[in-house]
Amino acid sequence: MNLVAGFIQIGGGHPSFPEENDGVAQANKVNLYAIIRGAHYRFHVAAIIGERGGYFVVPTEARSDVIVLGVVPQPNFQVVIYELDWETIEKVGTRKGDSYEVRLADTHAFKEVKTFSERL
Repeated sequence: MNLVAGFIQIGGGHPSFPEENDGVAQANKVNLYAIIRGAHYRFHVAAIIGERGGYFVVPTEARSDVIVLGVVPQPNFQVVIYELDWETIEKVGTRKGDSYEVRLADTHAFKEVKTFSERL
Protein backbone atom coordinates (compact mmCIF):
# COMPACT_ATOMS: atom_id res chain seq x y z
CA MET A 1 0.00 0.00 0.00
CA ASN A 2 2.82 2.42 0.83
CA LEU A 3 4.47 1.57 -2.47
CA VAL A 4 1.32 2.48 -4.40
CA ALA A 5 1.03 5.72 -2.39
CA GLY A 6 4.62 6.51 -3.38
CA PHE A 7 3.91 5.89 -7.06
CA ILE A 8 0.87 8.18 -6.84
CA GLN A 9 3.02 10.91 -5.29
CA ILE A 10 5.76 10.45 -7.90
CA GLY A 11 3.07 10.88 -10.58
CA GLY A 12 2.05 14.22 -9.08
CA GLY A 13 -0.95 12.95 -7.11
CA HIS A 14 -1.75 13.31 -3.44
CA PRO A 15 -2.24 10.04 -1.51
CA SER A 16 -3.59 9.77 2.01
CA PHE A 17 -4.50 6.99 4.39
CA PRO A 18 -7.87 6.65 6.13
CA GLU A 19 -8.19 7.64 9.78
CA GLU A 20 -8.89 4.80 12.22
CA ASN A 21 -12.47 6.00 12.74
CA ASP A 22 -13.23 6.53 9.02
CA GLY A 23 -16.58 4.74 8.68
CA VAL A 24 -16.64 4.99 4.87
CA ALA A 25 -13.20 3.40 4.60
CA GLN A 26 -14.13 0.63 7.04
CA ALA A 27 -17.44 -0.17 5.32
CA ASN A 28 -15.89 -0.22 1.83
CA LYS A 29 -12.45 -1.69 2.70
CA VAL A 30 -10.70 1.47 1.48
CA ASN A 31 -7.06 1.44 2.52
CA LEU A 32 -5.82 4.36 0.41
CA TYR A 33 -7.30 7.64 -0.83
CA ALA A 34 -5.78 9.80 -3.57
CA ILE A 35 -6.36 12.90 -5.61
CA ILE A 36 -5.02 12.41 -9.13
CA ARG A 37 -5.38 15.26 -11.63
CA GLY A 38 -8.19 16.75 -9.56
CA ALA A 39 -10.21 13.53 -9.25
CA HIS A 40 -10.74 11.87 -5.85
CA TYR A 41 -10.20 8.09 -5.67
CA ARG A 42 -10.87 5.42 -3.09
CA PHE A 43 -8.57 2.42 -3.43
CA HIS A 44 -8.43 -1.05 -2.00
CA VAL A 45 -4.87 -2.26 -2.55
CA ALA A 46 -4.47 -6.05 -2.55
CA ALA A 47 -1.02 -7.65 -2.54
CA ILE A 48 -0.58 -11.04 -4.17
CA ILE A 49 -0.63 -13.98 -1.75
CA GLY A 50 1.80 -16.77 -2.53
CA GLU A 51 4.37 -16.89 -5.28
CA ARG A 52 3.72 -19.03 -8.35
CA GLY A 53 0.04 -19.65 -8.68
CA GLY A 54 -0.63 -16.82 -6.25
CA TYR A 55 -3.89 -14.96 -5.87
CA PHE A 56 -5.46 -11.73 -4.68
CA VAL A 57 -8.16 -11.63 -2.00
CA VAL A 58 -10.73 -8.99 -2.90
CA PRO A 59 -13.41 -8.23 -0.29
CA THR A 60 -16.95 -7.82 -1.63
CA GLU A 61 -17.31 -4.64 0.45
CA ALA A 62 -14.80 -2.97 -1.90
CA ARG A 63 -17.40 -3.00 -4.69
CA SER A 64 -19.01 0.39 -4.01
CA ASP A 65 -17.13 3.32 -5.63
CA VAL A 66 -13.76 1.73 -4.86
CA ILE A 67 -11.00 0.92 -7.34
CA VAL A 68 -9.28 -2.37 -6.53
CA LEU A 69 -5.56 -2.50 -7.32
CA GLY A 70 -3.70 -5.80 -7.38
CA VAL A 71 0.04 -5.53 -6.70
CA VAL A 72 2.52 -8.18 -7.86
CA PRO A 73 6.19 -7.80 -6.82
CA GLN A 74 8.75 -8.68 -9.50
CA PRO A 75 12.51 -9.30 -9.29
CA ASN A 76 14.94 -6.38 -9.07
CA PHE A 77 12.64 -3.99 -7.15
CA GLN A 78 9.99 -3.98 -9.86
CA VAL A 79 6.24 -4.30 -9.46
CA VAL A 80 3.19 -4.81 -11.68
CA ILE A 81 -0.09 -3.15 -10.67
CA TYR A 82 -3.44 -4.26 -12.09
CA GLU A 83 -6.78 -2.47 -11.93
CA LEU A 84 -9.14 -5.26 -10.90
CA ASP A 85 -12.58 -4.29 -12.19
CA TRP A 86 -15.65 -5.94 -10.66
CA GLU A 87 -17.11 -7.32 -13.87
CA THR A 88 -13.93 -9.29 -14.49
CA ILE A 89 -13.43 -10.18 -10.80
CA GLU A 90 -16.84 -11.87 -10.83
CA LYS A 91 -16.09 -13.59 -14.14
CA VAL A 92 -12.65 -15.05 -13.34
CA GLY A 93 -12.59 -14.98 -9.53
CA THR A 94 -13.81 -17.61 -7.08
CA ARG A 95 -16.25 -16.49 -4.40
CA LYS A 96 -15.01 -17.42 -0.92
CA GLY A 97 -17.43 -16.16 1.73
CA ASP A 98 -17.31 -12.37 1.75
CA SER A 99 -14.46 -12.10 -0.76
CA TYR A 100 -13.25 -13.27 -4.16
CA GLU A 101 -9.96 -15.01 -4.90
CA VAL A 102 -8.47 -13.89 -8.19
CA ARG A 103 -5.61 -16.04 -9.46
CA LEU A 104 -2.43 -14.47 -10.78
CA ALA A 105 -2.89 -16.60 -13.91
CA ASP A 106 -6.07 -14.61 -14.67
CA THR A 107 -4.47 -11.17 -14.51
CA HIS A 108 -4.25 -11.06 -18.33
CA ALA A 109 -7.96 -10.14 -18.19
CA PHE A 110 -7.25 -6.94 -16.23
CA LYS A 111 -5.83 -3.55 -17.20
CA GLU A 112 -2.24 -2.97 -16.13
CA VAL A 113 -1.69 0.40 -14.46
CA LYS A 114 1.37 2.00 -16.06
CA THR A 115 1.26 5.41 -14.34
CA PHE A 116 -0.60 7.44 -11.76
CA SER A 117 0.18 10.72 -13.54
CA GLU A 118 -3.15 10.41 -15.41
CA ARG A 119 -6.67 9.71 -14.20
CA LEU A 120 -7.66 6.06 -14.02
